[in-house]
Amino acid sequence: MNDEPSHVLGILAEISDRNGSLTPKIVVAEARNEKHPLHSRFEWDDSIAGERFRITQASQLIRSVMVKVVTRSAPGPVEVRAFWPKRYVEPDDDAREVEDRPDGRSAYVQTATMTPVQLERIGIQIQRDVASLRRKYARWDDLLQTVIDQEFAYAGEAEA
Repeated sequence: MNDEPSHVLGILAEISDRNGSLTPKIVVAEARNEKHPLHSRFEWDDSIAGERFRITQASQLIRSVMVKVVTRSAPGPVEVRAFWPKRYVEPDDDAREVEDRPDGRSAYVQTATMTPVQLERIGIQIQRDVASLRRKYARWDDLLQTVIDQEFAYAGEAEA
């Protein structure tokens, strides 16, 4: 078994090209063949794991593959996901592939094949996600600072 990320990237890209889409459900269907190079990445014993678990495994596999890209603003190559959820790059609700969602999760788009507009949409979505995380965890700043202050206070008492 070749576990090199570039090898997995190539296999996933082939699956995407062959099927016109890349979903965890499609990856599991292709990897079901014992001779498929991704077969060993899945638990096939149904007494241990069922189909839903294999789809989760495929989702994790797709999200784990990274590629290096060169940008104008970064001093060197930047590592990014090789595949992005289609909902990040397509503006309409059809991109969410609702029919695949219940058991096959969302479809993915290969970073290397994205248009500048799709890449910009990912950037916008990332900015939204970061803003959401900042709002979500803003109240924890005060708590964290209180904990840090208390730790220093206790350490000072121990030294005295």
